[in-house]
Amino acid sequence: AALAGFALVALVRAFTLPRSLWEMDEILFARAIERFDPLSHRPHPPGYPLVVGLGKLFNLVFHDPFASLVALSLVSSLVGYWALVVAFRRIAGGPDAERVAVAGALLFQLSPAMLVQGPLPMSDPPALMFLALALAAGAILRDGGGLWSALGLGAAASAAIGCRPQLALVVLPVLAVALWQTPGWRRRGQVVAAFTLVSLLWFVPLLVATGGSHGFLIYQSKQASYVAAHDAAASRRGCPPRLIGKRFITHPWGRKAMAFPVLALALAGIGDLARKRRTAALPLAVLTAGQIIVCLLIMDPADSVRYALPSLLGVAFAAAVGAQALARLARVPPAAWLAPVLVAAAAILYAWPVLAVRSRTISPPLSAIRWAERNVPPKSVILVGEDMAPHADYLLKGFDLNLIERSEERRRERV
Repeated sequence: AALAGFALVALVRAFTLPRSLWEMDEILFARAIERFDPLSHRPHPPGYPLVVGLGKLFNLVFHDPFASLVALSLVSSLVGYWALVVAFRRIAGGPDAERVAVAGALLFQLSPAMLVQGPLPMSDPPALMFLALALAAGAILRDGGGLWSALGLGAAASAAIGCRPQLALVVLPVLAVALWQTPGWRRRGQVVAAFTLVSLLWFVPLLVATGGSHGFLIYQSKQASYVAAHDAAASRRGCPPRLIGKRFITHPWGRKAMAFPVLALALAGIGDLARKRRTAALPLAVLTAGQIIVCLLIMDPADSVRYALPSLLGVAFAAAVGAQALARLARVPPAAWLAPVLVAAAAILYAWPVLAVRSRTISPPLSAIRWAERNVPPKSVILVGEDMAPHADYLLKGFDLNLIERSEERRRERV
């Protein structure tokens, strides 16, 4: 079952890889692969140092930042799937653990949110991979694992933050719970040592690139101020709390007809886990609840589906547990496979309009750039909108690029 699930995830990802760069953040990551300079938005704040480092390693093979980042996302999905199977199997326990593990991993990897976000050359796929590896290592360590599981827990938890520094808000509480469950101070010390070492490996380059401790504090404080003013305030105006909750909790699972069954199964699964007192699920529960709280309080609702991705790990596992519990009550245990199969089929149909366009055609900005390269004389002046400036700077060479906004300001000054 685990191998069949792996093959399915690999097949779906391979057929839905994007053909070109689309979003502005993707451009910023690609530029960072060429030259890591956070102060010049290579990439954007808060820096994502480990994603850039991994992208540079892949670029040694592919010699193309876009292809390198897409390959990193593909590998992250496949490794993340196996890590989730290992973690969920340990957390679930019992005779049905294998079925719950595979079903939960498939529910997550083939959810509508991951179908859209999983193949992108962004920071989310590798960060989610390291979260899955941390959960797996923590579950093994709790069950009496040795040195390698301790080192894996610390290293993977740090790497998740290195890929997406925002995740520190939830990863650190998860790590604290995992340490509390770890037997023996010696193993706990090994976890902390691995976390510290890996953190230094990605933090020092970011510190140097932002101009030392003083520059780093200024860099991060500006980002924190922006998040507080935009994501946590301006972006929420006119958006009632009920709608904000829907965007972060139900929207990642698609339409209501798709989301409500998954969430209902998750509630049933939570009840089953509570009844059995499965304390092994505590780190996953802290991750899920913590990410939902952070999203509801801080994150921009306009990008809710992507920000909610870490919380889907716990929801997918709980839904798999709920499906298994209901199938057991019905005395048809194999019926638990219906949930991931139906959700995956519905999710692919739901996301296909986006996936088909993205995997078969190049993005509109790249289409415009190629048209300009064919039809506009070299060294011509091309006016560029501010939101398209990174695309033009990275992909459009040999022309005099001017921001429309600046050109308009100069015209007004002359008048």
